[in-house]
Amino acid sequence: MEHMQKDLQSISTLLEKSKEDVLILMHYLLSEIMNNQTAARYGQNVDDAICFLKDKRSRAIWEEEFNKLYILPVLEKSEEIIGQVTQQVLSDQRFAAGGENIESYWKDYKEVWGYIQQSLDGYGFPVNGTIVYLSKENCNRKMDDKTSLSYILPAKTEDGLCSFAVLFFLLEKQNLFLQKYCIESKIKYDRLPRVHIRDISAAHLISYHPERDLLPMVLANCSYSFEVGQGTKVEYNFNSLEKQLIDRLLFTKSVILVKEIATVIYRSENTNAVVFINLRDKIRQERVSPAVFDQIKKDVHIKKLPELCDSIDHLDIAISFLRSVAFDPESLLSDFMINILKLEGPVVSQTVRYKTSSS
Repeated sequence: MEHMQKDLQSISTLLEKSKEDVLILMHYLLSEIMNNQTAARYGQNVDDAICFLKDKRSRAIWEEEFNKLYILPVLEKSEEIIGQVTQQVLSDQRFAAGGENIESYWKDYKEVWGYIQQSLDGYGFPVNGTIVYLSKENCNRKMDDKTSLSYILPAKTEDGLCSFAVLFFLLEKQNLFLQKYCIESKIKYDRLPRVHIRDISAAHLISYHPERDLLPMVLANCSYSFEVGQGTKVEYNFNSLEKQLIDRLLFTKSVILVKEIATVIYRSENTNAVVFINLRDKIRQERVSPAVFDQIKKDVHIKKLPELCDSIDHLDIAISFLRSVAFDPESLLSDFMINILKLEGPVVSQTVRYKTSSS
């Protein structure tokens, strides 16, 4: 990472452009290579000796050709590219997609929560293979503008269980409704279409608006007649109404596979849970002795907050690499971070530096 930052600074100085502009040019260059400047597009047939970079000469030729084909065209019109890409970024609606609808979505969520929160009391739903229940406190919780965002983002722990339970409850209700419909209609439930939760669209869901959807169908299937002495007589064509309701609300609707609901994974969870589980299978775990633990605490207490933050960042980087690269199990963790990852001052504790190995 440090090498990349130095390279970025060098390019910025050489081109006399800000780091942000350099990153724009780099992204543009990579996009051109991936999307437009391919061998299939140009019909190029490059010698294998050059492609495989077998010797110094082939590397020199490759660098010259790469520079001529990809880099020079970008540098020659760098100002134009920066302006063009910047304008695209500013006008890209995806960065504000749904922004104007957030208040509407939030209002809908609050209404849904109000409708079903009592039904969630005692409702069990699966999380990591275990049936869990919302606490009484959460079941009685009022969702308003002062509610923490953590209650709205689905997660498998703590506050996020509220929105997770809402999603699972509603999706399961659709499946149960379709199952009951199949029983009443003598239709095989297994023959209904199925959709994974990540692929859901509005077309898959049973949804309707009482006034916009149901009322017009009811009015279309009723007739009025007037008889002297008896007044207005209203008759409904229930058979036709039933068919229209089935076509509108149930036909082509899908059974939703709710085995895995996408959840928010906070940074601490990603490091402490997911990554450590993987590392546990690769690296032998040993409990730190009380004496070493006390010394680490003393080392940490005398350090300033910025140093501690940097140390945590470095450890996160090292843990991510340890999960996926080969290493010497007997080597010191600090050696791995300094010699392999090129991290300066990787850990603030001298005890950790010299007492901890990657095994």
